[in-house]
Formats: sequence, C-alpha cells, structure tokens
Amino acid sequence: MSDSTRSPSTDVKHARLRPLKDGPFVYMPAAQGSDNAELVDAHGESTVLDSRTLLCRCGGSKTKPYCDQSHRFNGYSSERVRHVMPDKRVDYEGSSITVHDVRGMCSHKSNCINGAPEVFRHDRRPWIDPDAADVEKVVRVVESCPSGSLFYTIGGVMHRDWDGPPRVIADPDGPFQVSGPIELTETELPATTSTDHYSLCRCGGAKNAPFCDGSHWINGFEDPGEYEGGASAMVPGLPELGSHGREPDPPKR
Repeated sequence: MSDSTRSPSTDVKHARLRPLKDGPFVYMPAAQGSDNAELVDAHGESTVLDSRTLLCRCGGSKTKPYCDQSHRFNGYSSERVRHVMPDKRVDYEGSSITVHDVRGMCSHKSNCINGAPEVFRHDRRPWIDPDAADVEKVVRVVESCPSGSLFYTIGGVMHRDWDGPPRVIADPDGPFQVSGPIELTETELPATTSTDHYSLCRCGGAKNAPFCDGSHWINGFEDPGEYEGGASAMVPGLPELGSHGREPDPPKR
C-alpha cells in the first residue's frame, strides 16, 4: 500500500460497510448497537439498518436497494478496472479559501456545477475559481459534495469531515450516498479525503469500485423501487434471505 492511501480502522464503535468480492455490501452495526445507520431508499422511505443487511451493488437486484443474489447469475465483478484513487489531489487557491479536488473520488453528482457555476466551470481550465463567489457560498456548495472529492482550507485549517449522523441514501437511479461515522472496510482510501462521506457504486459499472465514478449516467441504471414479495421470491432457487435482504443467521451449533 502506498503512502498516499490508508485503510479504514477496525474501530467497532462505528457501524461498518463491507464490500464482498463480486457481491453486495454487508452492513455491520456498531458493537454497542447504539450507532446504527438510517437507510433512505430511492423513494425517500427510511428504515434503520439491521445487522448483516445486504445492499445490492451489481445493479441487477429486483429488490433494490437490497441484494436478491442476482450477482451470482449476472456475471458481476467488483474488480477495480482503473486504479484512479491515490495521490491525485489538486489545490485551487483563492484569496480567502483553497478548494481541494480529488478527481478519483468524484461521483459526478454535479452539486458543485449546479450550485455555483461561476466557481465550478466544467468548460474552462482551471475548472475551479474560488474567488468567483463569496466564501460562504463556496463553503456551502463544497459541503454539498456527497463523494468527498471536494473539501477546503480556510485560515490554514483543512475542513473535510461534515460530522453528520450515520446514513446511507440510495440516490434515485444513482449511487449509495454514505455519510456520518460508517467505516468502509477492506478498501484503500486516499490519505487526504474524508472517511465520513463517500459515494458507493450500485449500478455495477464503476471502474473504480467500490466507489461511484458516474457510470450510472451512461449504462442506464434505474431503481424503480417497486417489487412484491421478499428477495428470495424474485429469482427461483435462491436461499431465503429474510426481511429486506438480511443475510440469514448462521446455523446454531
């Protein structure tokens, strides 16, 4: 592992998400069980995540955002095709604020371009001009970036964590937007970016898995969120998953 990447801690005071190889994300609660995350689906319905909940990331589940084991049949691979994450941070210095950009973490949600097009200019270089708007607006728009690719420094102090409650949002026809104290395990992270908000691919097409790289815009990923019955009812021969894609309890010995 290079000096520019880090692995998340194994601190079980926080909830965790574990990406299974060629499979879903597994949610694991905090050891004390008092810091569980809220899951908000594509229709805005929320629930508290249960232990070992399986969240689809292959794009094929008929029970989105939950896994129905479709990855076992559709050839999904979680291998990172293009390793774009480490190192590449560009600093855009203004008179009162410096905006930092790590392109390898960008999910192309476009909150920045839509929120302050005079600052974040997709058709010009350099693409960020921190002095094109007042500092308060730049801060507000940067803090709306869900992927962690944008953060800022004011007065020599770097701000990259927003300190919100643990939450996983299934963005309509887009990625999982993760925020708050939820550890992403078994994944290399750029040393300079936040660990308290990031975007995870759930269309199955990201070249930078497990992170979203905007592939859902191209491959036509949709989350209609309309299904009847449990996950195991959707594909014949699947093991019983129980409520909301929850992994079955291990057999008692």
